[in-house]
Amino acid sequence: MCAVTVFDAVRAFVKMTVAGLLVLCTALAVARCCHAVEAPPNSRNAYVDKVIDPRAASSVLPPAFKKLATTAVVYMCYNRTEMIRLALESVLKSEGLNQFDVIISQDGGDGGAQLNVSVPTGTNFAYIRHSENLNAGVHHYFVRNLAFAVLGYDNLIIIEEDNILHPQAIQMLKHMLDMSLQDLEIGLVSIVDADNSNIVDMTRYGSHVIRVVISEGGHNWAYGMHASRFRAVRQHLLDYVKIIAHEDYRMLHADPLAANIKAMYARKGVPLTIPLSQDANLQFSLRLEGFDRRLTTVARLMRPIGHWGLHFREDSTIFFDRFGREMYSGRVALPPRETSREDEADMARNCRLAVDKLFVENLGRHPDEKALSFAVSRLLAGRMNGVVLVACVTRTAKRRTPECRDMYWV
Repeated sequence: MCAVTVFDAVRAFVKMTVAGLLVLCTALAVARCCHAVEAPPNSRNAYVDKVIDPRAASSVLPPAFKKLATTAVVYMCYNRTEMIRLALESVLKSEGLNQFDVIISQDGGDGGAQLNVSVPTGTNFAYIRHSENLNAGVHHYFVRNLAFAVLGYDNLIIIEEDNILHPQAIQMLKHMLDMSLQDLEIGLVSIVDADNSNIVDMTRYGSHVIRVVISEGGHNWAYGMHASRFRAVRQHLLDYVKIIAHEDYRMLHADPLAANIKAMYARKGVPLTIPLSQDANLQFSLRLEGFDRRLTTVARLMRPIGHWGLHFREDSTIFFDRFGREMYSGRVALPPRETSREDEADMARNCRLAVDKLFVENLGRHPDEKALSFAVSRLLAGRMNGVVLVACVTRTAKRRTPECRDMYWV
């Protein structure tokens, strides 16, 4: 009886031991398998974390680059090679470029070709070609953070990839920065993106700038800001970039990314009708900190060319019907003058006369008072687009867009 019991006990122990060993071996094999297929660290996210960290961001600069000027001019681009060639050529032909430090920041990913850059003699220059795709929101934060928090510039002028500059545009922006440094209403200075040469006497006002409200919509093509403004809004910009940093920015308007940005807006008391873009976040952040005005040129000192790409994806006809194909061709008298009340009253009178003539010649009637008032108010608020106004008047009723009625009362 006892012998049988001992034998049974030993046999049971052996079975348990074998089973335990099998379980242990299986577990080890699974562990080895999981380790073998474990994904490597996300190189894109690691790179993004590096470039938004002020302690590490300077590592992407060429080792030989040294800050010499107080103002940086940064040309931001991506992968549209032919468009970049045309736009960058205009930047490098800008007058007085050797007064600034010039940086090209080219976003990575999707086969963007390395640029072949020929820089004017005497220009302090750096070319950054990112090894990963930052996305537009992170790229803009990187540029501002690098210029102000890392390199310590007093001013930053940003030129986006998809516009051709007037030779004096950069000098104009620098003068606008100088004249607004102590003006605590002004958050940004910018080149107006609309061509209003058909309703404004540019021979008289082509060298003027006008003070307008910073809006939350629209797109910043060529603009400048002071270091003091960046310091005021840096935390707002960082809050935004932390949300988008590791996300697919192409999904900006889909949840969960859109929901997370709106939740941030709600915490700050930002209206949820504000666009979700980094441009809008910058503009409203400035408004939150009391900088609710910008200086913008009266004359368009740039020509948009990017109908297909990062910011716009439109048929070229639609794009140029909206933005036109021309820019101011005259010389700008520097330093610029800010429009006075008398100047704006004169601009308003000329606008009314130009709109009346446009209606009579194309529609055979005078515009009603609401159309005239709309045109004047949009002009003086920096929201007039003379190209669209002309298109609205000259199109047949069937081809007019809702914008014609809503914005120009045509």
